[in-house]
Amino acid sequence: PGQVSLQAFADDLLLIGPRSTEEESQQFQQASNMVATHLQELGMDLNIGKTQLLNIHLRPCHFPPLRLMGEEVKPCKSLRYLGVKVDEALSFSAHWEEAAGTAKRLLGAVGRLCHRDPSTLVHLYRERVASYLQYSLPFTPPTTQTSWARLNGVASHLAHLVSNVWHIDGRRIHGFEIIRLVGIDSLSELYLQRTL
Repeated sequence: PGQVSLQAFADDLLLIGPRSTEEESQQFQQASNMVATHLQELGMDLNIGKTQLLNIHLRPCHFPPLRLMGEEVKPCKSLRYLGVKVDEALSFSAHWEEAAGTAKRLLGAVGRLCHRDPSTLVHLYRERVASYLQYSLPFTPPTTQTSWARLNGVASHLAHLVSNVWHIDGRRIHGFEIIRLVGIDSLSELYLQRTL
């Protein structure tokens, strides 16, 4: 009903719709009830314990509670859907913070695997680490400088590992300076190359 739509992938269902007015909230509640009823008719159970409600908003507002099968669905600050962590402000900051951390751990594992051989490390970075991060870039690029800095920090970390250079002329070298010294692309540069 109304502007509510259903997205389904395997056993994951996602209802999307506005809830900022009383009428929209009622339509969303009605659509949620219809989905729960239809699942029961198909002999499937809706796990209320795993059901999440994410109210997306750019400024503080009140949303009425959502109830399914007699139980209130508790709102959450963020949720993961098909590998992407979505937060209530649609900033994707939590997604990129987590992705950058995973990429740094992956880079560390790759480095140990190849005994930090520079050419092998750069090759494996491009093939495994950068490609892992690039997977989400076209769909949910970072929206904050902090998120971009975290992503570019992965390339900077690689550059330090490859060059074993941490200081030049007594000053700490980092960021784009070390990335350019080693001759690799930052994630923001890779993103721009793909989108232009």
